[in-house]
Amino acid sequence: MHLTIASLLEGYRNGSRTPSGVVDELLSQSDAGSYAPTWIHRLEAGALRLRATQLEERLTADPRAIDLPLFGIPFAVKDNIDVAGLPTTAGCAEFSYVADRSAMAVEKLEAAGAML
Repeated sequence: MHLTIASLLEGYRNGSRTPSGVVDELLSQSDAGSYAPTWIHRLEAGALRLRATQLEERLTADPRAIDLPLFGIPFAVKDNIDVAGLPTTAGCAEFSYVADRSAMAVEKLEAAGAML
């Protein structure tokens, strides 16, 4: 799978990709060597699919949504950055807490159409 921002945006714009399809492709990949559970808390598959569906529904309601700069682009954040409802540990379980609100950087990425 070719996951550059440019290739994903092109695929969304020409109809060869959907956010749900990208999520399904990512979920079907082996975690071996590509996922660092020591610093990333992965969302449940249902939450990932929900975000993709929300983007697709937004696009159906307003075709201009495709112009969001990060429409359907997946991203991850290190666990020292707050994401509402997820543990923030900074790699140290003793300092762990669950954030009530996402960091501004996460909010801005999602507002630009990105998928955590």
